[in-house]
Amino acid sequence: MTNELDLLEWWERRSDDQRTALKQAAQQGDMGADTVQLLINTRCPGSPIGTKWESQPQYAWSWPESVRTFIIAQ
Repeated sequence: MTNELDLLEWWERRSDDQRTALKQAAQQGDMGADTVQLLINTRCPGSPIGTKWESQPQYAWSWPESVRTFIIAQ
C-alpha cells in the first residue's frame, strides 16, 4: 500500500499535462507504455506492476490500485 502523503507530494510536482494524461489513463484503466514511462520517470511512489511470461517478449503492466484510486480522486 502506498502512503497517501507521498502520493500527494508526487502529484503536486506534476505538470497540468502530466496530470491530465495520468487521470485519463487511470479512469480508462490504461497502462500503456506512455503511462508506464511517466510513472517510472517521475518516480511515482507506487510503481506500476510488471508481469512477464517466458513465452511473451513484453511485460504486461497493471496499476497499483491505491495509485489508480488516488489519481482518479484528484
